[in-house]
Amino acid sequence: MDLRISLDEQQAEQLQKVISRPAQSFWRSDALLRTVQTVAVVLGGCWVLVQFVLFQREQTQLDIEKTRLQVRLQSIEEKQRSADLVASQTYRFSAERSLSASYRQHLDSRADLYTVTYRLKVTNQSTVPFELSLWVLDWFHGEVRPELKKRPTFVEQIGYPANRWNPGSQTGGAVSWTQVGSTGSISAEAIGSIASPWDFAIRDVDLTQGGGLTGVLKPGQSYTMEDDYLVKGRAGTYVAFVQSLCFERCKRNDDLYSTYEYAILPPAPPQQGAAQQRHAADGASRRR
Repeated sequence: MDLRISLDEQQAEQLQKVISRPAQSFWRSDALLRTVQTVAVVLGGCWVLVQFVLFQREQTQLDIEKTRLQVRLQSIEEKQRSADLVASQTYRFSAERSLSASYRQHLDSRADLYTVTYRLKVTNQSTVPFELSLWVLDWFHGEVRPELKKRPTFVEQIGYPANRWNPGSQTGGAVSWTQVGSTGSISAEAIGSIASPWDFAIRDVDLTQGGGLTGVLKPGQSYTMEDDYLVKGRAGTYVAFVQSLCFERCKRNDDLYSTYEYAILPPAPPQQGAAQQRHAADGASRRR
């Protein structure tokens, strides 16, 4: 059977639109997908590029900081090497000292006799030799200031007398100091070559030429002085020894050193104290 459909021109156009509509929708969807994919690739590339730029910037900052740290470390190491070199060429010493007082015997109602022992040990702690050019030992007697004795109680620093290198170094305190003597020695090689003005600081001292505790100390070597002194005084009063040392002929301020020690004159032991009281009582009876 031969079936034929006759359509006019308007109907044929409408039919054509219906038939072509799915294909147009399909092609539109495909184009949109390709566009989205292209945009995604572009955005992804941009993101990667941004991350790369940020990474490069951070890496550059890290490299700069690393370089700064390396330069700083090199500077510290250089300073340390320089300090080590200076230390290896600079002398260093230690000074051990002590001062003690012990009762010796009764003299009279105003004073007793004491033995005061002073000890000083100087050791070369460096790797280079150096010269202990001279030393001066000044000794002082001290008493609590009279106005303080009248107070019911007080708390004050003891204070200490001046050393040879700084006449103004005396500090005020509860004790009033009076210098009672000096002694000292000078290395034979240093005679006449002590730097000014320190040579004037020792003009009033009769220095022993080439005496003990002077000369060149080798690394690790020590010089020691230990002497006993007889002291007349009252129990409860003070003695002080101020030691002033000059190294390398006093060329620099660092070559000057001083130390200070004090001791209190102790009372008589109990048995001797009782004997003194009996002796004083007998004397009073005879005077009556």
